[in-house]
Amino acid sequence: MATSWPTSLDTMYGGAVAMAERVEEMSDGYFQITPYAAGELVSGLKILDAVQEGLAECGHTASYYYIDKNPAFAFGSSVPFGLNAQQQNAWLYEGGGNEAMNRLFGQFDVLGFPAGNTGPQMGGWFKQQVNTVADLQGF
Repeated sequence: MATSWPTSLDTMYGGAVAMAERVEEMSDGYFQITPYAAGELVSGLKILDAVQEGLAECGHTASYYYIDKNPAFAFGSSVPFGLNAQQQNAWLYEGGGNEAMNRLFGQFDVLGFPAGNTGPQMGGWFKQQVNTVADLQGF
């Protein structure tokens, strides 16, 4: 499993490791997943491409890394000022979000499913660097 995370990001990479261990346990060892840190198989921002092209059997990533392919990928993970963890899970599991995301993932010949939730992103995404309050003028 290619991941977008370096091993130094224990919360993120650790989540991928925990998921792999859970799958092995739930399948009585039938399915074994080896997580690879960002850069070991492919760049951390190329996980979707790697799975789509068959370079990796599965991946652990954040869908917003692929908004250049389709802006709707932002809705599959947390965004600045977006849903909190409980709201995101409610949308994914009860509000049709997982089905909507898989219609999108299907356009890239992959199937996605939630495998962790870090909660909302803090701050914002900006095209220019923001260092002072004055830099926010005009937004």
